[in-house]
Amino acid sequence: MKKNSTLYLLFLLWVFSAVAQNPKQRSIDYYAWNYPIIQGAANKIAFSIDEKPLTISAAEIHGNGDKLVFLKSTEGRITVSSNLVTFLDLWSYQTTRIDQADIKVILTPEPSVFEISAYKEKKGSKEEERYEGQLKLHSGIKIEITDAQGRLLHEKKLEDYNTLHSIHAFENSAITSEKKALELTKAHFMENAEKYMAGANGSVSGPLHYKLVEYLQDVIDLRRKKKSLYVYTFKKKKGFDLSGIQASIEDLKSLSDVALGTNYQKEIEALLLPKIDFWREEISKYDSHDKKQVKVVWGLLANISGAYHALGEDEKALEVYQEIEKLDYRGSYKYLKQLPEEQMAKRKAFFGTDTPKPLDEVGFQGTHNPSYVHYKNYSGGLLGANRLEVSQSILDTRKKRAYLLGKILGHYQYLEELKRLGRKFNERGNADVGFEETDAYYVEVFNRAAKESEEIKFLDLSVLDEDEKIIASKISQDLIDFYTIYNKEVSLNKESQDDWEEMQKILDKLLVVLHQWQGDEKEDKRALYKNIDLLSDKMLLINNETIRSLPLLETLLEELSSEDKVSYEANPKLFKQLFKKYQKTYVSLFVADTSIGQYLHHSALQFLNKELKVYYELYRADEEEIGAKHKNLHDDRRVANILSIFVK
Repeated sequence: MKKNSTLYLLFLLWVFSAVAQNPKQRSIDYYAWNYPIIQGAANKIAFSIDEKPLTISAAEIHGNGDKLVFLKSTEGRITVSSNLVTFLDLWSYQTTRIDQADIKVILTPEPSVFEISAYKEKKGSKEEERYEGQLKLHSGIKIEITDAQGRLLHEKKLEDYNTLHSIHAFENSAITSEKKALELTKAHFMENAEKYMAGANGSVSGPLHYKLVEYLQDVIDLRRKKKSLYVYTFKKKKGFDLSGIQASIEDLKSLSDVALGTNYQKEIEALLLPKIDFWREEISKYDSHDKKQVKVVWGLLANISGAYHALGEDEKALEVYQEIEKLDYRGSYKYLKQLPEEQMAKRKAFFGTDTPKPLDEVGFQGTHNPSYVHYKNYSGGLLGANRLEVSQSILDTRKKRAYLLGKILGHYQYLEELKRLGRKFNERGNADVGFEETDAYYVEVFNRAAKESEEIKFLDLSVLDEDEKIIASKISQDLIDFYTIYNKEVSLNKESQDDWEEMQKILDKLLVVLHQWQGDEKEDKRALYKNIDLLSDKMLLINNETIRSLPLLETLLEELSSEDKVSYEANPKLFKQLFKKYQKTYVSLFVADTSIGQYLHHSALQFLNKELKVYYELYRADEEEIGAKHKNLHDDRRVANILSIFVK
């Protein structure tokens, strides 16, 4: 018995020794050419997304295949974000308008179904059946690819099953029947039905979006995509110096760090070709007929074949594979033949020849504009969809009109805000504002704001209709008249700043001028305010207080972030009051129920993302650090871009 045990141990040691010398596979990422199945006659592509109402339902799926629908909504809205083109980042196509494209990709979301099902678990004894209830969202999207004339080139339906909830037990006991598992899962769904149904609306799920990007890249884009190069190394072996081979594999880690760009092929050649030469030289040191050494020869040849494949030299990779076949060693090597043959077949199908043409390592990547994505059947009344399908001259005119309206509203609203603070200024003991009766800084800020409003008289009114010009002229003249009187009555100098009685007189004059300009606030509405509202009504598709406050947000941003405007150091409490107003205005515009997002198509919000990000970052800023970290953020074009979506 002892002898048998000894022999068995020796056998295990021999097996372990033999296995230990097998080549150890490692994978290293690189980018290989993807040869798509679709070729366009030219390089312009467009994307169209259908947002027609869809059915969103919930159903029980029984083990016998029966499907029982118990809840249905026919008003579902599922879409794809215009940012799809950014994720795709096509190399071989330039994204353009739908009416200018050579290739059109039409995406239609499919009806979604919440599927409630039960699965028999493998846990437990053979006598006890245990079930798990599952809630999954089944979603899909239909892809149609056509040419410019609408001829179908390719179609495909992608699907995704996303597990949202699972139930394994009830009252601390296993679920022992399919019926009970279905009942419990359905009860959970019904308790949260509103949340689940709402979640099924909006953009397609993340997993389905990922599948969509991957599939479209494979089908339509001539580009490099990430692949794995499999290489082999060996453990130390007495009598053999394998350190050079090990070091050569370690050096190849840098292959995955080579960035895509015009020199990608040259850079990977600089890494791989010297390794191929080195591995060839190493092969000569080993006897391919020796049972131990043949493994090293096999691993080195596999490395050479894989490296040629990574370089795109698949013919050479197959030549090396023929050498591998002659070895008396049966490692797992079929992929060394399959991968090059598959790539050669795809290349030939794409080019129509065995000889590939020179390929562009960059193409159109990084140039795609999400605003070109075309939407159809979207909810009526939403603004900003398909904006680039409008002529450039119309877009330019809208921006000019938005710029003009923004200037008028911005100056008027900021003076209104300073006037509001002026009331607090005159309320003695108001700790929130903290103005002192002798504080000259408020007057200095008001003087500058009033003077800057003079630019209104230089605005180009030619982009307005005749009736709009009349109203805009009245508003402009009103503001100009105010400044003329104000400038004459209220002046500030070094002596008055240091003289309490003199400052008191200046403040009194300021309030008198404001009262004369704005009239009695107990009246129905001041003429100036009426004209502001009337002009906005004529120029805007949607006119309300929130939308009209957008220019004020930009003006406050300018005042707070500009180095030559309101200073935190000069008067922290005035700065805080203006920042507080900025934050309230931001919330009203972009967060609260009054948000302008309710009027905009999601593609318009995507288009405005850059502009909105600037406003958000200042909104979240620490007021004491604005001057240091958020300097000079003002840009007139920002307001014009946003407001132009609302301008007639």
